[in-house]
Amino acid sequence: MVSFLFVTAPAADIETINRALLHMREWDTGFDETFDPCKLKIDKAPYTENASEDDEPTSPPLRDLSDNAWSGASTEDVESYCFDYVQAGAPNDGHLFAILDAAAIESKTCILANLPYEYYDDPSTFRGKYNKVRVPWDEFYLMWCNLDIANMNFEEFTEEGEDGGDDQGWFTYNSVSNGSDISEEGAKKRDAMLERLRLQEYV
Repeated sequence: MVSFLFVTAPAADIETINRALLHMREWDTGFDETFDPCKLKIDKAPYTENASEDDEPTSPPLRDLSDNAWSGASTEDVESYCFDYVQAGAPNDGHLFAILDAAAIESKTCILANLPYEYYDDPSTFRGKYNKVRVPWDEFYLMWCNLDIANMNFEEFTEEGEDGGDDQGWFTYNSVSNGSDISEEGAKKRDAMLERLRLQEYV
């Protein structure tokens, strides 16, 4: 699966977004191909039963973000939208999503949000918040992948662990990869792509 990515940073330039996407990409697939884990969500259309969940990922370079309806939105706005999306019956979209906000652009991080297990115990009565944490771009894929395939719990990537986050669902990230999960060969491929796109003025 791939997950929604929202760009809410009002002043986000296309070059920075392309850099973020390249760092968030999985470069070590074991094959010549790479894997992009997110699909950019630029509209605010609600989920309907007739909607098909498109699993086509967003791959850099992006060329234009002028029609992005999420520019300037708050994290709470995105969280509310995704929760409504899930409640409307979306089987995959909205359960796990990412946000590039103004702070993320400055710090080269990404917000990763995941519905807690309590939601699935009784979706009709759940009134909590998404679990949320800021993850460095270079470590995004490792956490995202393990949550996507339910291989690890959200809390295993946080300093708070099972003690829980704050009342808004925020946790503090705790690296499980000592700073980066990319191999030397993967880093070479990434840096070569960054240079290629730099020459084309996409990053």
